[in-house]
Amino acid sequence: MMTIIQRTPTLLEGPLDWEDWIKVIRTNAQARGILPLVNINAPTAPELLKEPPEPLFHRH
Repeated sequence: MMTIIQRTPTLLEGPLDWEDWIKVIRTNAQARGILPLVNINAPTAPELLKEPPEPLFHRH
């Protein structure tokens, strides 16, 4: 049996809607493992990309 999920959009019509909206954002981000990327209380932005290490070449 297939589960049907209905999504109800959260509309920001004023400051009172903020708490419901941010809860939806945090819940979805946590479920996807990206909560640190949307943490508005973080002191600095997360490092999104890291420079890859220099490749090592070996002669055979």
